[in-house]
Amino acid sequence: MASPQLEDGYTAFANDLFDALIKIGLSRNQRQVFDFIARKTFGWRKKTDKISISQFLDATGIRKPHICRAIKELKQMNLIIVTKNGNSITE
Repeated sequence: MASPQLEDGYTAFANDLFDALIKIGLSRNQRQVFDFIARKTFGWRKKTDKISISQFLDATGIRKPHICRAIKELKQMNLIIVTKNGNSITE
């Protein structure tokens, strides 16, 4: 990441959502998982996506039990909607 440029791509993020995230004070794992979901959805101009646990593992470096806990907590906070489909999660 020597010189990031908007021309190389960017993730559009609603200001209201960003402001709410600042106030909530998510844990490090919750924030990394949420940011990855945002990147996989908003970053590709999608409202939902099928995201496997292995994708979370590769992208965040967080161990599986901590990813699963963060997903559960984000769901309880109504920040994400989870639909289980085999081994993937639709956000």
